[in-house]
Amino acid sequence: MSKKIVVAGAGHGGIAAAALLARKGFDVTLVEQNEEASLGYDWRDCIQLSCFEETGLEPPPQSELEPLRNLSYFNPRKTVCIPPRKECSSVSMMIERKFLVQHLLRQARESGAELRFSCRAKGAITEGTRVTALETDDGVLPCDLLIDAAGIDSPVRKSLPAECGVLREIAPEDTLFTYRALYEDTGESADMPIYSAYFFHCGNKGFNWVFRDGETVDVLVGSFGGITPQIVQTALADFRTDHPYLGERLLRGGAYSKIPLRRTLPQFVCDGYAAIGDSAAMIEPLSGSGMVLSIRAAGYLCDAVEAASTFSRAELWAYEQAYFRRNLHHILHSDMLKDVLMQMGEKNIDAMFEKKVITTKELNGGKQTAADLWHKATGVLTTPSSIPALWPMVRRSRTEPRLAITLPKTYDAHAVAAWQKAYAAF
Repeated sequence: MSKKIVVAGAGHGGIAAAALLARKGFDVTLVEQNEEASLGYDWRDCIQLSCFEETGLEPPPQSELEPLRNLSYFNPRKTVCIPPRKECSSVSMMIERKFLVQHLLRQARESGAELRFSCRAKGAITEGTRVTALETDDGVLPCDLLIDAAGIDSPVRKSLPAECGVLREIAPEDTLFTYRALYEDTGESADMPIYSAYFFHCGNKGFNWVFRDGETVDVLVGSFGGITPQIVQTALADFRTDHPYLGERLLRGGAYSKIPLRRTLPQFVCDGYAAIGDSAAMIEPLSGSGMVLSIRAAGYLCDAVEAASTFSRAELWAYEQAYFRRNLHHILHSDMLKDVLMQMGEKNIDAMFEKKVITTKELNGGKQTAADLWHKATGVLTTPSSIPALWPMVRRSRTEPRLAITLPKTYDAHAVAAWQKAYAAF
């Protein structure tokens, strides 16, 4: 098969796509700016094993997986703890990110993909609105299709002409700036959930957690709009008050990074181009997890590429359509809840927790009864300052079913443009 595919970046979705497409006989080259040994964050994250079964990729061995427990959530002033609704099933597990990257790279290599490390992607080369090559530090790589897996600040996506229709910049307000580290466990006892998450922790607009997990304590400090060492140190000091087992000695991690905490881009394909993973903001907007969505997306992309002849935007719409058809409800629901929590402010979040407007059913999933809805309405009406943040959620919840119904099954330029405009305005 003569079709040349270049993958820019060794994100989970990009590596998975390289493995699947090379297995189908495509000529695949993956380029990554970092050395292979440095790839992957030095901590564990959640993975759903179903994404491997769905795509036909080899799942990680059971020996590399650990059970996952749901979070308990605290309001800003820590007067209410919302416990997990139930333990996660064995489908969701924890895995070392470095191992997962190597596990996917091995499959890509064995499938015949060429892997080039220490090779920085500089941007796309286009003819009109068609992407024809990737420019790198090592020269130009012509291609029939360029898969962009270069992350939230992808130089490939940023280099696309505006006429391609792909959003080039992800705004700071849609970005969670994070610090993640594993510290030693001092062994001290504490009457706190071992998986604790906090909204607006220490007055910071964002989302933090502290996990006690065996010999280490996993800490995340996440802030919208930017993060500083002072924000991190303030959060750690407060954590150590409530979680005295959080030691001072850093064992692993200690990295600052950025997550595109927004719903997936309304358009992530154009002629000769398809984005995947963080490049397309394929993220769960409340938790910030994107590994599962990205690996699943690789399967959708492989199916679309296999059926295509010219890799036009019209042909690649099948990739977008499959992604949104299977993930739209979850993405929009999480995006709505994230926006409400961030726009409501500390005092209103405290009131919503204390009046049981926000419960485990909102944060961990669960069917709402009529009594639930009546109780929540009463809580909102007695907290009028929360209404400006909640009302847009009511309006958006009415729009969501319409977006699912009107998602075009096949490519029609006017219908797709109208749907993407409605999705972007959601």
